[in-house]
Amino acid sequence: MPNSHVYFFSGTGNTLALARAYAETFIERGYQAELVDVTAYARGKPTELLSIFFPVYCFGAPRIVNNFVEQLPKGEGRRAAVFANAAGMAGPAPAMVAEALSSKGYRVVASDWILMPMPGRGDRGRSLNRRQAALRLLAQNMGRISVG
Repeated sequence: MPNSHVYFFSGTGNTLALARAYAETFIERGYQAELVDVTAYARGKPTELLSIFFPVYCFGAPRIVNNFVEQLPKGEGRRAAVFANAAGMAGPAPAMVAEALSSKGYRVVASDWILMPMPGRGDRGRSLNRRQAALRLLAQNMGRISVG
């Protein structure tokens, strides 16, 4: 499994919790993962895998995430993974971010989303807790993420 930057944007805390659990899972398995808020992004040394977590806003990624992707350096074939969370349906949001990364030269190895509770409305039994959600997302995509 590669060294990874796990970028996230979180308006309510759901996305941060998913991204943190995902990064912690990498670390627990003996790999390096750095959690980075896209609002604090500063160009740094590229890693083998770039993962992006974001909430879905009206079937799309938040503007701040799209702007972040535009600022990224050329991918030069490095791997990328895109993960969205939504309270209902993700629509084309993960695919749109994946396409933007691909057009910059990243090799998108995973693009997925997870159902999360709506802020202030409770779980309603529709979704897993955040740690379980992140572990499920990682397990479903591990083969694509860890294979070069």
